[in-house]
Amino acid sequence: MKDDLTADVEDISTEAIDEDIKAGPERKHPKLVVVTVDGKTHRVRPGRYIVQHFKRLVGVDPAYQLDQVVAGEFKPLDDHDKLVIHGDEVFVSHVRGGAAS
Repeated sequence: MKDDLTADVEDISTEAIDEDIKAGPERKHPKLVVVTVDGKTHRVRPGRYIVQHFKRLVGVDPAYQLDQVVAGEFKPLDDHDKLVIHGDEVFVSHVRGGAAS
């Protein structure tokens, strides 16, 4: 069940992401919003993304962990989770933590 904040949010398809990547940063879309990833701004469609597809769109290495910065705290995002973009979100990518070898 969707909550009130995401009820009208559009799912962004992998086809739309592929189109945006192919068109590059100069792509035309009527409702692009700005997000910041690793200190760089990106213009993306507002909507609901699967995290691994969003990472591909904004150029984050698929092997890296993506965290969303919310109220100064880092919130890890699982690659298979859904992420809602409204605009002005901030993200940081980094090497995944794990067990020592």
